[in-house]
Amino acid sequence: MSESLPQFAALVSLLVRHSYFAGGVCRELNFEPDAESATLMRQYRLLLKATDAGFTLVAEILPGLPLTENLALRFNAFPGDPLFAFYTRELQELGTPLHCSDAVASTDGTLTPARAPATLLTTTVMNRLRAPALVIDLLLTPQDFQLSSRTVYVPARALTIQLHTRALHWKYFFFGDLARYDLHIEDTDPENPVGFSACDEVLVKSGKALISRAPLPMGQEPQQRLQLKDKNNPGKVLIKRLPNASMKKIGKSRSPSGSDGESVYVAEIYINQ
Repeated sequence: MSESLPQFAALVSLLVRHSYFAGGVCRELNFEPDAESATLMRQYRLLLKATDAGFTLVAEILPGLPLTENLALRFNAFPGDPLFAFYTRELQELGTPLHCSDAVASTDGTLTPARAPATLLTTTVMNRLRAPALVIDLLLTPQDFQLSSRTVYVPARALTIQLHTRALHWKYFFFGDLARYDLHIEDTDPENPVGFSACDEVLVKSGKALISRAPLPMGQEPQQRLQLKDKNNPGKVLIKRLPNASMKKIGKSRSPSGSDGESVYVAEIYINQ
């Protein structure tokens, strides 16, 4: 008689959303349990199944191994993109790693990233060759293990983390024939137009530079529609749609609205024609 295959049921699912990415979901994180959690997962026959933008925690259905008390698990999330911390607003504001706990989840299952406590920084970051971007604490209860009607496709608890993209000033550099015009960048968005100011810095090859007056959200596929025009001939469009900024070229520049000497990070775009 052949042995029956083990059956699994979902306990918790986690989805990480991030406004930097197209579609709003974050596919750049890899999740791993810490050493203590890995031991507990083996003991209680739990599996961590990676999903497109998060993970699902599943348990083998074993009636003989019920959970009688709460089970605390910790998972570290490591980014695949080395620039992840730079374009994630929360990591810039709160530091690395971010800390999320389902103990303070909202009623809809949203986990709010918070600054990591000092004890977590000591044990998690300083003792590792690679630091996680997020640390997620989950508390499994006996109710989570009531598996009779659950499958891996219908998680018992659905959790979500929402991350946001960082905003940077966009700075355009123009060379070649374009530099002979009195340049003006016009935003075709009628509701929230972005203004640009000319920079007075001296550039090689008599180039010209324009910087956005306000920071703009960075994105994997930015949606801004900017046109280059000649101030002296407003009806003349020099470039119908300017290329949008990316994380490939980041520099520093004097703030267009700050005091003398104040510098800001800028996303640089170079155009020579």
